[in-house]
Amino acid sequence: MKLILLILLVIAFIGPAVDKEKSIGEVFKDSLINYVSSVDRTVSFLSSHSETFNEIKEFPFRNSYEDVMKDRVFVKHTVTGGENLDSIIKLYNSQIDDIDEFRKVVLYENKENVSSDYSLIVGTTILIPSDINNSL
Repeated sequence: MKLILLILLVIAFIGPAVDKEKSIGEVFKDSLINYVSSVDRTVSFLSSHSETFNEIKEFPFRNSYEDVMKDRVFVKHTVTGGENLDSIIKLYNSQIDDIDEFRKVVLYENKENVSSDYSLIVGTTILIPSDINNSL
């Protein structure tokens, strides 16, 4: 049964990439691109059409979210000129184990005000995790 599945998988992704003028390396490269594109389209489709898939996809993030927020509360911070996300996070938190986890939490809570590359717009107000004893 596993062999049949493997053969079907090979036919599905390598078959469309085979051409007389292509070398074996080009065929495998095109097959890999077909596979990655297929997985990406599947994930995009499931993300937009399945609530269960979204919950499963966010499960690893929930653990880091809970770790960051364990002894913290959210505070509002208005972004001023010259500030970046890391400096704001460090302003409100004395103990930071992994700043990337903090960035993900801030991005998740401020999707409309923080870009995916963590750029900030001056004058916007964002929620920042803060130590309970350090809530300014």
